[in-house]
Amino acid sequence: MLKEFLLSLSPETQENLVCAGCTIMLENNLYCFEGADTGLCGFDFEIRTVDGELALSEKWSSVLTEEEFREGKKVAALSRKRFDENETTAEVLYLTDGNIITSYTRTLSDGEKYITINGEKYEIRILDSSLDKPRNYTYKDDEIDITDRAFIPLTSLPDDLELNMLLEDTPILLNLNKAVTRSQYNDIQSCLADATQNRAALPPVEFTEVGEIYYYRTVLLISVVIAVLTAINMAILYRYILQRRSSDLAVMRICGCSKVRAIVMYLTECMLVNIPLFALTEIFYHKLIMPRLAKVFENMAGAYSFKIYAAVFLIYLAASLVVMLVMITAVISNHSLAELKSKHRNSRFIIMKVFEVCQLSSVFVLIVMICSTILSRYALYAPFKDVLESKGYMVYSYGSGLVTPEFMKKVIPNAKIYNTCIGGFYIESDNKQIDTITYCEELIDRYSPELSEGIWLSENKDSYADTGLMPVVVDAKCRYNIGEIVIIPDYEKNWDENGQPTETGDIKLKIIGRLKDNVPVVSYPDYVNAPVDYRNIYGVLHSEFEDNDFMLMRTEDMHSFTGRYTPLIGNQFVICDEMSDAEYEQVGRIISDELGCTYTPFNRLNFASLEYIYSQMNTLFPIALCIFILTVISSVSISAIHTKRQLHNYAIFYICGAKWRSCALLSLKASLMTCGASTVIMAVFLIVGRLTFMKETIITFGVTAFLVCLGVTILYLALSMIMPLVIIRSTQPREILKEE
Repeated sequence: MLKEFLLSLSPETQENLVCAGCTIMLENNLYCFEGADTGLCGFDFEIRTVDGELALSEKWSSVLTEEEFREGKKVAALSRKRFDENETTAEVLYLTDGNIITSYTRTLSDGEKYITINGEKYEIRILDSSLDKPRNYTYKDDEIDITDRAFIPLTSLPDDLELNMLLEDTPILLNLNKAVTRSQYNDIQSCLADATQNRAALPPVEFTEVGEIYYYRTVLLISVVIAVLTAINMAILYRYILQRRSSDLAVMRICGCSKVRAIVMYLTECMLVNIPLFALTEIFYHKLIMPRLAKVFENMAGAYSFKIYAAVFLIYLAASLVVMLVMITAVISNHSLAELKSKHRNSRFIIMKVFEVCQLSSVFVLIVMICSTILSRYALYAPFKDVLESKGYMVYSYGSGLVTPEFMKKVIPNAKIYNTCIGGFYIESDNKQIDTITYCEELIDRYSPELSEGIWLSENKDSYADTGLMPVVVDAKCRYNIGEIVIIPDYEKNWDENGQPTETGDIKLKIIGRLKDNVPVVSYPDYVNAPVDYRNIYGVLHSEFEDNDFMLMRTEDMHSFTGRYTPLIGNQFVICDEMSDAEYEQVGRIISDELGCTYTPFNRLNFASLEYIYSQMNTLFPIALCIFILTVISSVSISAIHTKRQLHNYAIFYICGAKWRSCALLSLKASLMTCGASTVIMAVFLIVGRLTFMKETIITFGVTAFLVCLGVTILYLALSMIMPLVIIRSTQPREILKEE
């Protein structure tokens, strides 16, 4: 079935597939039982497809040869650790509710040349000792960990042999070159169902993390708003030019030029200037400015391509056409021969103010978007910033029965430990499973996910020990309502030393909160490797990809009911601030050797996290700089145009006894009205947007965005006062009136 599945995949999927791998067993015992002949029942495989045939993965060429795999030779490649000692050791493999399973493992003696696998003799080949690495060694993508592992050619086994997973929930992992596309995912799903008669299932996949999708949607919106802002700025300047040519337009209208023809003529004239200018600006930026910025922002050069430039150009072109068409149509419509001059001036002022308000509103919206985007990169890092800056390890526990909070504290007594368990227990109610994540109090107080209703666990101080109720927070689609009491009858509790429950009781759960959909949750989903940076501490709980209801609760509440701690699964924080460097290194060895867990030191995790955050900020910095430049240019140009138009009125005010300073205050008053109207429009836009087209973005309005908007407002108001003073002082009132 496995062979048929891999070989039936489309060429596109096979090309993207690096390998398929798993740890399996051939019988029901692990390795060999005490007193039995030396044998091997569990081994690893990692295969791929090459030119329509099965082959070893490239990485595994260090432990087996292509010839051995192709011909199905009976050879077993073993690590030296299995061969050096001749003794039998007993260990608890795993503990389940009511069952303790003991496994005996005997290492090979020097005189043994063969090992029994599936009743057949396999020649032993000891792997090169140079392949062995220290326990705390971090393996690269092209290296393989041979410690305590066995390798045989999968082709040496009969085609009708049934392969059993080492543990019940062990998956076959498909390792891909690039992220799977939807068409490839559908291909894998279809081939798997056909080859295995639906005995194997492909889990649902989010093709891009929801948080990242929201991030890029936000960046796309930022690009559109910047294009609109730039187009409005250009429209204001071009409108001033058109109004200075109003007499020319009147002559053309008398000579028979229609409004439509005049609009097309002016729009063509404008775009003939706009398009080449924008293209030249892109070339100028790419050749001269971007190489210099890339020296400071190292990720910047790789972010641009011909497609990016083309997309920016098309967005700007579309925005310019729409804005220019509206502006030119408004100007042309107000140039009838019977039009009164006073009415014309009034309409000019209204249209100008509309453009000005739209422009400033766009700036405010951009500020909110930029601030939201930057803060979103930092928001999930902040709750664990002090932890990641301390001395310690982020540990991933696979769910061995030995690794409980009690056992972890026993083997690492001087460390502070924050524990998590994913699916540590699950409840059958109404024939539907409920999955859970249990957190220690420190994690509950440290991070609060966004809720759609109710309160988070840290806000509810009731405990099971005090009230007999377990407070829980449920996922977005959970069938239970806030305040509802859910009773799970006859749940096993109070376990004895043999792992047997001594009594049962009813669990009473009280629903106190509901998560928002697509919200980041600590230690979800169940990662198979230690985190690379802070993002892997979390996962997005997306209801569309969950079949079961999900509940978040306190570890201590479950312990109070059952009388024992649930085995740990997921990310565990081991903080070693009070330890010496030697003790700290010893903890790493304990985590690997005694707990059997993978881990990442906090300092490495913190470095990677900050590197990611800074790279994101570097990406957004040019956008923020662009907004600042556009704001200054638009403020200066609008203030200058507005002052030029009001010079006639200012001259009359001056002759009547007003001071030039009063004229600047009048300009300030008009600017304040503009800022007020822009703020209202921004608020309406954001509120409506969050309910509709911006719903699946990371845009929020907070203190940081407010302070930046306030700074831009102060700058805008200052420029609105400075420009009139500069222009008015260089002009005599009599000259102005004489010119009029």
